[in-house]
Amino acid sequence: INKGTLDFAATGGSYLVPEIPFGSIIAQRVGARLSPLGHMMWFEVEGRELVNKWFKQMGYKFIDIGGFHGLPEGWIHLNKPLKGPEDLKGLKMRASGDGGIVLSRMGVGTVFMPLGEVFENMKRGIIDAYECSCPAFDYTMKLYEVGKYYYLSPTRAPWENYEVMVDRAKWEALPADLKTIFLNCLRGAEITYHARLLADNAKAVDGFREKGVIVEKLPSSIDDAFIAEANKYLKEQAAKHPSMNEVLTSQLKFEEMWKNLYGLPSFK
Repeated sequence: INKGTLDFAATGGSYLVPEIPFGSIIAQRVGARLSPLGHMMWFEVEGRELVNKWFKQMGYKFIDIGGFHGLPEGWIHLNKPLKGPEDLKGLKMRASGDGGIVLSRMGVGTVFMPLGEVFENMKRGIIDAYECSCPAFDYTMKLYEVGKYYYLSPTRAPWENYEVMVDRAKWEALPADLKTIFLNCLRGAEITYHARLLADNAKAVDGFREKGVIVEKLPSSIDDAFIAEANKYLKEQAAKHPSMNEVLTSQLKFEEMWKNLYGLPSFK
């Protein structure tokens, strides 16, 4: 879009890093306790205006007009049970983004590979563990065949958000009625996508169990250790980048407001 090749596209914010430091936290902020719905509301209330301010200030020609808000990814697939953070140390795990960085700081030997290579590399023992996507996607990839244990927790990837980016000048040139029609259609598609994925994930978890995979909640001690390390990492990054600092501060304040109004999950 910035080069004029496309007028609009949907993309994950993690792909914008390092050029846009806050890209990863608008896509899936590691360690967040805010729900996917809460994250969607942050975007509507203040987040979208904030990130668009920074896109313009950083010289980019696109704006964010909406997005497809997915659900938490599965935390980890592997062949041994996990009892605590010490069980992660020494694992060779396919992991990406900020989640992979945090895991490496916890003693995991993280490696990256395309999703299409995960199945074969796990089957051959080249990796010990992996993360891929949400349960529905993982099930369609037949990943129930590689990994006896599947642990669920939203802490590693609490949301999976694909933002719709549009050339700013071309968007602003549209008449108001067409903008309204497009945005209303987009909002409807967001909810439809979110609801369908919710139903598909529930079916997929049942499907994993039917295939003999042991599906459990991630031990709370691992969640606690991961959240602590994730917050430490994000604080370090925010200290380096004013844009990251402002977006992260906004998210944390919104999360605190949500906590006071509705509470937050404990992951226990």
